Amino acid sequence: MFNKTWPLICFVTLELSMIGCASKRITMREWQGNLDQFAATQADSDLIFLRERPEDSPRKQFVVIGAKSPDDSTDVTGLLLGRRHIQGDDWVLFLLGSVNDRIVQDIRVALRSDSPAQPKWLIGRADSSSVAQYRRFKQDAWLTSNPTQKQVPKALLGFPSEEDVYQLETAGNTISVTESKSGARWTLVVPESKSSSQAAPPAAATNQ
Repeated sequence: MFNKTWPLICFVTLELSMIGCASKRITMREWQGNLDQFAATQADSDLIFLRERPEDSPRKQFVVIGAKSPDDSTDVTGLLLGRRHIQGDDWVLFLLGSVNDRIVQDIRVALRSDSPAQPKWLIGRADSSSVAQYRRFKQDAWLTSNPTQKQVPKALLGFPSEEDVYQLETAGNTISVTESKSGARWTLVVPESKSSSQAAPPAAATNQ
């Protein structure tokens, strides 16, 4: 059913055997394409398979892995944060993290239109200072707990970690995601929709 040349795609609650034959650098654009194709072939382009989960299950994420070995792979993980109505459209919100050699290199807010029609995507700009802040917090926390050690294990500098706490806020057409422990923050501004005469009202912050 699946093309074996595809990279590995997996969920927190589901793993699919889709492994490439060699080391591959997965981009965020490729991650988008894999999610769209999976949704189209497995769920009639409906992202309900990401939103529906038991209350006691882990947070949902969609992962595209470039190679079997983490040391030879660039992977992209999309952490599902929620669904919002912004600028006249319904959007599913993700926080995307690109991990190379086990260490997160790039984190951005991403939105996908939540409709069966041709999907629309919006992805925020790279913010190297926020990524550095996110990594630095993890590094300093580990070194404080392990004062005799000088090098932080690479696996602790990936994305996301179980200890992360994300706060999602919307104010008009601006979306902000903050990792509460590190204080790292990422934003995305949704362009004004032609079908919307005014921006959506601010929504209360939620913790993920």
